[in-house]
Amino acid sequence: MRVLSAIALLLVGAVAHAAAPAGIALNPITVSLDAQRPADAVTLTNGTGDNKVIQAEVMRWTRERGEDHYAPAPEMLVSPPMFRVAAGGQQIVRVGLKSRAQADSPVEKAYRLFLQEVPETAPSPAPAGDAAGGSALRLLLRFGVPVFLKPAKPQPTSLAWQARQQPDGGVALSVRNDGNRHVKLANVQLTQGAQAVNADGFAYVFAGETYTWMLKPAKSLAAGAGTLSASTDDGPVHAGLVLQGP
Repeated sequence: MRVLSAIALLLVGAVAHAAAPAGIALNPITVSLDAQRPADAVTLTNGTGDNKVIQAEVMRWTRERGEDHYAPAPEMLVSPPMFRVAAGGQQIVRVGLKSRAQADSPVEKAYRLFLQEVPETAPSPAPAGDAAGGSALRLLLRFGVPVFLKPAKPQPTSLAWQARQQPDGGVALSVRNDGNRHVKLANVQLTQGAQAVNADGFAYVFAGETYTWMLKPAKSLAAGAGTLSASTDDGPVHAGLVLQGP
């Protein structure tokens, strides 16, 4: 029987404690660094019944036209870069800057600490006569833990919202982050009169970035005044806006 490997990428950050379906848990699920705290640690707990081999890597995280991009981050260190954690065991993974001087940035920088499960043994060849090519799927987990390097002088949260009707009856809801650090937005809701439309999931909006949700209200909203509410790590956000025509 051939063993086929697949990778499941879990982009951690939605809850206070992250656990994969197979029982891998991480704590904390977001790391913040600055000149006073240039390094931190993440604890991985293997709650499965199997030993795991994990490879750790830090990548620079940027976004262009709504798509995530990753690149090598030579200014960052991770230790250990590879390790074996027994079933029921734990491993501390440390991540940080090579130099405190690299923390002197006017704008926040974003990274991800990727923790990738590596197969301990190579897949065994298919037995002779296995014409059907029988196979088993082994799921290899990959976590992406957000790591943020705070700016030297963090600014207060500053968000600018815009909503525009779409020809199909939907609404393009956009937010521009005018601050110098990221904002994590969740429970985003656009309300007009008695009708409320919710955006799915959560989003990290980087400094200087504009992020857009495509909302699908059950009933088309009319151009005119509306209200916006959301939750952030700094507390709730409420704003008035005008829904513009297409």
